[in-house]
Amino acid sequence: MRSEVNVDTAEAEGELRDALARLLRERCDIEQVRRVAAAPGGWDRQLWSELSAMGVVGLAAPPEHGGEGAGLALLAVAQEELGRRLAPVPLLSSATAQAALLAVVAESAPGAAAAAALLPAIASGRTPATVAVGRTVDGWTPLATVRAEEEAGGGWRLTGTAPVVADATAARALLVAATTGTGPALFAVDVPASTGGEAAAGGEGGAAGAEVQVEPLDVLDATRPLARVTLDTPATLLAGPAEFAEVLAATRGVALTLLAAEAVGVSAQCTDLAVDYAGIRHQFGRPIGTYQAISHRCADMFVGTEAARALVAAAAQALDETGGTADTGELDVAVALAAAEALDAAVGAAQGSLQVHGGIGFTWEHPVHHYLRRAKSSEALIAAPDRLREQAASRLVAAARR
Repeated sequence: MRSEVNVDTAEAEGELRDALARLLRERCDIEQVRRVAAAPGGWDRQLWSELSAMGVVGLAAPPEHGGEGAGLALLAVAQEELGRRLAPVPLLSSATAQAALLAVVAESAPGAAAAAALLPAIASGRTPATVAVGRTVDGWTPLATVRAEEEAGGGWRLTGTAPVVADATAARALLVAATTGTGPALFAVDVPASTGGEAAAGGEGGAAGAEVQVEPLDVLDATRPLARVTLDTPATLLAGPAEFAEVLAATRGVALTLLAAEAVGVSAQCTDLAVDYAGIRHQFGRPIGTYQAISHRCADMFVGTEAARALVAAAAQALDETGGTADTGELDVAVALAAAEALDAAVGAAQGSLQVHGGIGFTWEHPVHHYLRRAKSSEALIAAPDRLREQAASRLVAAARR
């Protein structure tokens, strides 16, 4: 999963932020985001094409696998800017799938060649991808509801249901953490597409006898579509039970870091909305921002955002330097604490911004309503913040006892 960072990070970060900010101001105002979220599939194909053309989708992937080789730190910056605008594109899911495939290659797993062959299509944006795993408050687990069996003529077949898969309606490739007779393993599945460009619900496609059913779910945050995926399809083995734990851990670390970066964007935007409103809303003849109750709340939101941003940047840099595969414990602690801080900061900033806006903040029409939904739904996407802190504390205690 190691990528060569061959750019001036500070200069590249500034240029990337500016370029994405300009694009997203034009393409992702709240009305456009609402329209996309309400449309079939719930994602913006044109924006995805533009991000792909900019090289954003493959920022962290090495050049030999079709990426830009810029590292996870720059990808985290991009994810933060997308979080600021609630951009309805599957970058988090596709980047997570890339991390899984890079880990498969790094571990020299049985499906390393297949993973290497799939990476360029995902890194280029041509093949949006996502990961199907079991979910608990503590984090990801193998799917007990999806079974992998070796077929008589060779190869594997997956049967069962993944209850919750992020961005499944956009995905053309699905990485599934399934159960086998000898333990958990990771598999790749092609997702058929209908003429409308969405995953075919109940349709036949790809290999003969392949069925992938994608059923969109009612969700708290309509800007990040979730779906139930039912499988009865051939699959390609990527990582067997011997490599699975390492691959899943490396993938989870990248996913948590990018989710945390997105949460920083949510927190930053909510803070900006609150500060702007506090400067123009007058009460008793003066801006409400001059009252301590409001100014202190905005200051707390700002401090929380900056602290989270620093932790996320440190975690992303650590992942770049180690390749995400070093099992030192310190890396896991850095990622867990960054994610916990950022997820809490996002919820706190969204709630604070809503309070600063008063009654209008509770309305469906106001943007802060959507940011609060994104912040709360993100807490449940991978692992709960309090559990992440418990995991970090346990690792620190264990290291101190050694």
